[in-house]
Amino acid sequence: MTIGHDQNFKELISTNLVEGDEQRFQSEIDKMNPIQKEEIMQITTSWEEKGMEKERRSLALKMLQEGATLQFVEKVTGLTVEQLQQLQSQAGHN
Repeated sequence: MTIGHDQNFKELISTNLVEGDEQRFQSEIDKMNPIQKEEIMQITTSWEEKGMEKERRSLALKMLQEGATLQFVEKVTGLTVEQLQQLQSQAGHN
């Protein structure tokens, strides 16, 4: 990755993507060699997975706070009963 590309890429990923940025992001990735492309795709996939996990936990906590049963929330979110109990415990301490 060249210095110019490196700086542009760092600026791009340091902010949330908004309309039009996705095309700019893809354009920058297209300029990279295959190894760099793979590394970037692994990073973005990791970020996406972390975001989905965070949202899943947030949704689970809201459902529990609204009175849904542990078993129902487990079925809907895929989180284990143990994870749900830990969420409840953490929320009780906040």
